[in-house]
Formats: sequence, C-alpha cells, structure tokens
Amino acid sequence: MDEHFIQLDRVEKVFDVRKKAGFMKRERRQVRAVDSISFAVARGEMVGYIGPNGAGSRPPSRC
Repeated sequence: MDEHFIQLDRVEKVFDVRKKAGFMKRERRQVRAVDSISFAVARGEMVGYIGPNGAGSRPPSRC
C-alpha cells in the first residue's frame, strides 16, 4: 500500500487572458499560475496554504 494519501507530481495551470488592444481588437496571452509543483501528503497529516496577501485561498478542488 502507498504511504501517501495525496500525491501530485509536476502539476501546471495556465490561464488565457485577453486584453483590449484597440477598437474591436483583443490581445491574448497566457498566464502561468502554477509551474511544475509536486508534493505529497501522508495519511493523518494536515496541510494548509495561504495566498500572497496572507489570506486563505479557495480549495484546490474549485480550480
């Protein structure tokens, strides 16, 4: 049996962002929110994370 309850390996998340670039024209670019993050949580461990401003972030299951 595996010792990890949750294990993530090289997870990435990229968002497409559109910006107004003139009359009826939009520029599109990609914003990389997560870049190759890996971690494991053992059974019985408690884990939390905070956002850049120190406040709690929404649960990863809602992303």
